[in-house]
Amino acid sequence: MANSACQASRDGKFLGDASVRPTLAVAARFKRPVFVHPVNAPQADILIAGAGKLGNSLGRGLMNGVAFLSVLESCLLDEFPDLDFVFATLGLGAIVQASRGGRYSRQNRAEGRRPNIYFDSMGDDPSIIAILAEFFGPDRVLAGTDWPILPSLSQQSLGRSFKTAGLDAAAQALIAGGNARRLLGRVDR
Repeated sequence: MANSACQASRDGKFLGDASVRPTLAVAARFKRPVFVHPVNAPQADILIAGAGKLGNSLGRGLMNGVAFLSVLESCLLDEFPDLDFVFATLGLGAIVQASRGGRYSRQNRAEGRRPNIYFDSMGDDPSIIAILAEFFGPDRVLAGTDWPILPSLSQQSLGRSFKTAGLDAAAQALIAGGNARRLLGRVDR
C-alpha cells in the first residue's frame, strides 16, 4: 500500500471530523503516515488581492494549521495512538495556539511527551528549522520543500542551515532523513 495523503480540509470539514475516521483507520491498520496537504482557503481571492501570491500561501497555511489543531482538539490521537501525521510548515502559526496547553504544553514538551505529529521544513531556512526542532523536537521534523514551487534541497545548503540553526549531528541526521526513513518503514521504529 502506498503512503496516505489527506487534504487539510474538504467541504468545510477538517481531519478531526468523524467522516475522516474510515480513511485514518485504513492508514493506521497499514501503519502508513498521513501527509496532510494544504488546500486553498475558502476566500483565497481576498487573501491574494491583499497580499499577492503570498496571500494564497498564507491561506493554505491557515487551512493546514486548522487541520493540525483539529487533530489536537479531537480524540484522534487517542483513537489512533500509532498513527503518524505530517503537516507542512505553512501551518506553523497554529503552534501559538497549540502551546497554550494540552499535548504541547511547556511541561509536556519539557518531558518529551509529544504526539506523533511531524512538520516538514518546506525549505532550508535555518531560523524555521530551529523553531521546528525546538518546539516539536528534532525527532518530529522532516527536511522537505514545497517543490516545484520552491527549489529542491541540496545536502550542502541543508548542512549549512543545520549548522546555522545550532543543531547537533544527531538532530541533523534525524531531520535530514532519519525521521522520513522511519515514517516510511525503511528502518525499525
